[in-house]
Amino acid sequence: MAELEKAGVPTAGIVDRTFEKNWQASSKVFGVKVLRKLLVPRPLVGLKPEDVHPFVDAVFEELVSALTAPMEAAATDATAD
Repeated sequence: MAELEKAGVPTAGIVDRTFEKNWQASSKVFGVKVLRKLLVPRPLVGLKPEDVHPFVDAVFEELVSALTAPMEAAATDATAD
């Protein structure tokens, strides 16, 4: 994701709240000041697609905003709790 951001391609990750600090630290390690994120209450790894859909549906409007707003606004909005 960091390489895409560096190339000017907007990205946004769906991140479990328990990994938020790790996400922020990783963005700095990969040379990107801010990587947009949308927070979900639990890890989605290992869930069946039909169990993931409600989590994605809940953040979908935020996702669209994060990917279409200028980086400053998207980063601020998408990282708010």
